[in-house]
Amino acid sequence: MPHEHLLIDQTRQNPETVEGSVGTRLAQLTMMATFRERWEELLEQASRLQAAQGLLGRDVPWSTIEAATGIDEAAFRRLKQQFDDTTAPVTPNGK
Repeated sequence: MPHEHLLIDQTRQNPETVEGSVGTRLAQLTMMATFRERWEELLEQASRLQAAQGLLGRDVPWSTIEAATGIDEAAFRRLKQQFDDTTAPVTPNGK
């Protein structure tokens, strides 16, 4: 008999309000921490990418962009590709 699972987004829940057994609370808090950590990392990368793009639009040299953002040209291309891949719309046929 297959089991149905209901996933509830509780990532914005206050950690002190998580209910259940110790194991349940620990699992939920671990998921919340992992999500929040990854979210903060993505926001930081997006911010640096946006800053680099803004400087590129003003013809600022890469040496200055790298000093200001910590992103060199290769890292910029890699981050931009990752961001583009992450934000690309998903179509019904998967393309």
